[in-house]
Amino acid sequence: MAKSVVEDCKKIGIGWLKKNNFLGGYRSGTLTWTSGYDDSKSSIGLTTDTNNLTVHFQYTQTDYYTEEKSDMDYQFRLETTPCNYGGFRYWFICGLYKSGRYCGRAVAKLYKPPGTKWFGCRHCWELSYYERQQSKVCKYRDWE
Repeated sequence: MAKSVVEDCKKIGIGWLKKNNFLGGYRSGTLTWTSGYDDSKSSIGLTTDTNNLTVHFQYTQTDYYTEEKSDMDYQFRLETTPCNYGGFRYWFICGLYKSGRYCGRAVAKLYKPPGTKWFGCRHCWELSYYERQQSKVCKYRDWE
């Protein structure tokens, strides 16, 4: 069975937070996704606090099968590492538990696969990339 792929997930990246000015003190806002399948929209409320190194997520998760709604409200720690030429880089610290063990990985992106409630790193969700799942015959075949 093929692994789920990151391309099918909702994702939040440090690069997006930086580009949209979420990494400068205390900032709050919304990130909205549009589905490529049916143009439906979903959104998440974000609050970042770089003084306390946290990012807070707030959203409502609707179960696909039962349509039961869950209000999600949790936060991830942020970490910084120095860059070679000055300054520093931010990382999310994955807060998921897998098989009873805390992950704690420093990652640049968090993913929420379809049908799940939480954001986490691709390692915890065992995500792959679409390109890696293509057979070499299909990937490199000359279609002329």
